[in-house]
Amino acid sequence: MESELLTVPEVLAVLNGVSRRTFYRWRELGIAPDCIKLPNGELRVERRDLRTWLEQHRGGGVKSRKVRIRGIQVNALAGRKKSYTVRWVVGTGPKSRTFGTRALADNSRSDLMQATNRG
Repeated sequence: MESELLTVPEVLAVLNGVSRRTFYRWRELGIAPDCIKLPNGELRVERRDLRTWLEQHRGGGVKSRKVRIRGIQVNALAGRKKSYTVRWVVGTGPKSRTFGTRALADNSRSDLMQATNRG
């Protein structure tokens, strides 16, 4: 039996006031409902996955204390240029994001730490 696929705006409507930015932050932290990424880059969420996710988070905030921020890794590229990778672990899955400047990497790391503390 197939489940209906919901767009991100439809999911946000079900979540009553959760912003798009918060939803994507939850995705980065690995605490959002399971999503399907289509070849065109758009996301879809199966209705049954959203329902399951809501049941798991009923009564409490969406908090994950299983997030460990590993830090910033400096990558030496060709020539004198460098890139900076923020690394973190959600549950058992490692995540990373690369930036062109240290300031952007620091800002992203700070955002992750604040999101982890807020839940």
